[in-house]
Amino acid sequence: MMRRNDLNFRLLLGAIAFLGAVAAVVFFDPHTGRIVFANGNTPPTLINADCGYEVNTCSTGTLEDVADTSTDHIWKCLGSGGGNSVTCYRGITAEPSNKTLNVFISGSGTVSNAGLSCETDCSTTVASGAIVTLSAAPAEGFIFAGWSISPSTSAGLGCGGTGTCTVTMNASTAVTAMFSRTSSGLLKKSSANPRYFADPSGKIVYLTGSHTWNNLQDFGNWAAFDYAGYLNFIKTKGHSVIRLWQIDEPNLNYFNNAGSVNPLPFAKSGTKYDLSLLNQTFFDRLKARVQAARDQGIYVIVMFFDGFWVNGQPTQWASHYYNPANNVNGLTTTLNQVYTLNSPQLLAYQEAYIKKVIDTVNEFDNVLYEIGNEMPSQSKDFQYYLINLIKNYEAGKPKLHPVGMTSFDYTTMETQKLPGNDWLTQSPADWISPFGGGSLYTTYSTNPPAASGGKVILLDTDHIGAQGDWTYWAWESFTRGHNPIYMDPYNLTSRPADTGLRAAMGHTKIYADKMNLAAMTPRGNLSSTGFALANPGEEYLVYQKANSGFTVNLPAAVYQAEWFDPVRGIVTATESVTAGGGNQSFSFPTGYASGAVLYLKKTASAPLPAPATYTLSVAPAGTGSGTVLHVPSAGGTQVINCGTDCSENLSAGASVALTATPAADSTFAGWSGGGCSGTGTCTVTMNANTAITATFNPTLYAGAPAPSSCVPSFDDSEQTLARAVAPPCPILSVSSASIGENDPITITLAPQSALHYIYRRIYVSQINPKLWVSKELTSCNDSWCTTSDGASHALTLSSSDISSLGGIGTHYVASYDFTWNGSCWVGPGGSSCYIGASNTGGAKWRVNKFTVK
Repeated sequence: MMRRNDLNFRLLLGAIAFLGAVAAVVFFDPHTGRIVFANGNTPPTLINADCGYEVNTCSTGTLEDVADTSTDHIWKCLGSGGGNSVTCYRGITAEPSNKTLNVFISGSGTVSNAGLSCETDCSTTVASGAIVTLSAAPAEGFIFAGWSISPSTSAGLGCGGTGTCTVTMNASTAVTAMFSRTSSGLLKKSSANPRYFADPSGKIVYLTGSHTWNNLQDFGNWAAFDYAGYLNFIKTKGHSVIRLWQIDEPNLNYFNNAGSVNPLPFAKSGTKYDLSLLNQTFFDRLKARVQAARDQGIYVIVMFFDGFWVNGQPTQWASHYYNPANNVNGLTTTLNQVYTLNSPQLLAYQEAYIKKVIDTVNEFDNVLYEIGNEMPSQSKDFQYYLINLIKNYEAGKPKLHPVGMTSFDYTTMETQKLPGNDWLTQSPADWISPFGGGSLYTTYSTNPPAASGGKVILLDTDHIGAQGDWTYWAWESFTRGHNPIYMDPYNLTSRPADTGLRAAMGHTKIYADKMNLAAMTPRGNLSSTGFALANPGEEYLVYQKANSGFTVNLPAAVYQAEWFDPVRGIVTATESVTAGGGNQSFSFPTGYASGAVLYLKKTASAPLPAPATYTLSVAPAGTGSGTVLHVPSAGGTQVINCGTDCSENLSAGASVALTATPAADSTFAGWSGGGCSGTGTCTVTMNANTAITATFNPTLYAGAPAPSSCVPSFDDSEQTLARAVAPPCPILSVSSASIGENDPITITLAPQSALHYIYRRIYVSQINPKLWVSKELTSCNDSWCTTSDGASHALTLSSSDISSLGGIGTHYVASYDFTWNGSCWVGPGGSSCYIGASNTGGAKWRVNKFTVK
């Protein structure tokens, strides 16, 4: 085989086809795995086989694997239709001798093997092909819920269940050990998030679990119940609560031929029950089972009554111990009075029984109370009364436990019963399980309303008619702020639906423990799926029931995303997501059979975008000259020096201070634009493109030296206005030394300045002398006149006007009798003022005083 070592190509001698006398020579690049043809990137037309881009693949032709050498993978792509064959080579790259094993901890616990012990996330290097066996040990207050491995093909000898995890290290592998918190203390409604209970430390306790009918009492016709095995089942599923059923009737033949129920709360006296004689065997059983659950870290709902039979199976009344015919206590109670306040004698026995239950289990932290299962609707006042009784009685005990009120018997059709949940929400109970029958079935089974936090809600399938595969229901209930529990047939029957829902409840608890649930509220409005728990901007859990992409509304930040398959029960991928703010799109992951869970947690603030820039431009104006300069703070960079640099792009929000310095032969007249005015420093905040104008005017001198003030006064002799022309006065020039007869002088002013002038008559030998200026005088008083625009207007002082000042005749008048005055203003563009006398009567005028504004 010939080699082109300079290009690290291999010449495929077998891949030669002939077009006439022309050979098509094919090279193979071992770095890219691509075929390269000597005549370009496209194969000649007569070659009908192509090696493809991977080892042992053909994009055309039939694959024939050939024995590899120590340096090359070799295979053939056999031609079809009489075409030629191609022999393909790819260099063998030595596999790394070591692989990386990453171990992640979800919850609290330790993962270890002979050479590794991780209480937090850790990693180690393992020889390629090595077999690693990991074991998990939960920390106190946690249970081990199972493994998750990525890639899943690395599972090797298996990582299923809660046993050891054995991995064959053919690739770098990540293993997650999932630990779930167990019961950790007496429950109290959380003040931080009242949708849940919290332990004494304030840690949220999320309740979820399977309950079954014979987990407290024995059913005569059923196999003996393995309570220890049941608790182990609950624990391995990652559940946190069970509902301990108290079947409130001596037999249960109507229910799957359950038969007799034992032990019962009341003992017999002879052949009849004595309601004053409490059965200690029952209370010993109750205490033992609550204690056993506590030892496994499981909370227990202690049920006082089961009222379903009153409406559901009223024939049970014939054998019931509350029936006067079946007890020795002389009751007169009827069936419809059993769970009401209308039979005081029976109520007294029921109260004594409740207090005995409390005395039995008050010492345990892992207890919640439930008045009764699916009680008849006439029991509302009875249940309210008992809730308060329990709370008052426990007030004198070491511990106070939450008391619950659950769905009424949904077979009862009284109109006040439907929708049936107002009585629960208005009750004094700490927690409730809503009714979901009738018109509410679809609501609670497919689209549970979000929990408001008014009551802790244990959403129980027993009251909403669970059907089919309810894996999705656990996630929907969880993301709506509920605590889902399952009426589990357990060993009565086995259905795939049970398996999926049992697992899903445990999976929700893993995430409940993983998240800061105290800050998470139902926020379906933040996702197109409608199912989300969120602490906006920090943490999100989104459930997508449909197998399609979706959006999550995220503030700009960097988030760690974790994809969880609710069917397989594994984390399949993690990734970093940078959100720009607004709806972020997520594609539905491949390989998921039914629904997906996305967990997002903020890891960093969003990278700051490059700051916006705006243009600051400075334009000199006027006929003078000068410089505009930006003087930055110490260490800063000068950005404007206009003269030469009159425009810069500056960061949004930057503050720029501009100063103007006139040339020696000019004066600075002021700023315009950017909110600047006057002649001081111009400070601009760059929130938009900004244009600034700086006006400089020339300084012109005429006549005698200027007085020191801009408000000069003259004596009564004739003076020339030229004496007033000097900085900082805004008089720029004077056309002549004095006002002659019919010979006005022109005074040029700087922009936006005004001249106030006063004429004093020396003698008058004319009739109706006139004074005029070139601007319109819009208002006058004895001292001032002002102008309104830049047009030239004449002002005529008539004889009547003069007369009003004392009168003017054709005769000579003593000097200094009257003064006339006015003003002239020019705008930003600069202009001139004209002052003069008119008519040929020999009048002589002298400027006595003027001021400049």
